Amino acid sequence: MQTGLAPPGWATAPVGELPQPTLADVQQLVAESGRAGMRVTLHDKTSGPVPDLTGRTAYRVVQEALTNARKHALGTEVHVHLSGSPGTGLTVEARNDAAAATPTPAAGPAPDPGVGQGLVGLAERVALASGRLEHGPTADGGCAPCGPPPPGSSSRTPRRPRSSTRSAGSPRAYPSSPRR
Repeated sequence: MQTGLAPPGWATAPVGELPQPTLADVQQLVAESGRAGMRVTLHDKTSGPVPDLTGRTAYRVVQEALTNARKHALGTEVHVHLSGSPGTGLTVEARNDAAAATPTPAAGPAPDPGVGQGLVGLAERVALASGRLEHGPTADGGCAPCGPPPPGSSSRTPRRPRSSTRSAGSPRAYPSSPRR
């Protein structure tokens, strides 16, 4: 007989004791997305150690980009670029070609009231790591990473989220080492 709240086979640990994802886990995240049917390429040009907070933040940026592409730009390829080294900071770029997305019928259920909150929360997370997040449509019709089109729109071309800090380009997180 098993006791506890977790189903059989699930690991349990007190809050705060489970391992948090790091920059090293991005490769596994990308591989999992590929096994799930997404087309994802990873270009990792990082060198040297990355502070834990920076690595977790970078992982979450990539995770959100992959989630948004899967939810709002079905069928697009996502390109993830990681670059940086100690002393220069870390750059995370994730972009997709939203112009190639599978169209969705204009009529459908009302959007979830929580839509778009992922990017807002991610921008806050990046800011807490002393970085900045840029996201929105790209000049070539792609997206880096975006949310859904406005309600009633027949287009899958993503809208520019309200929290965006630039009109075009790819998301870049520049987290530095944790504040002292």
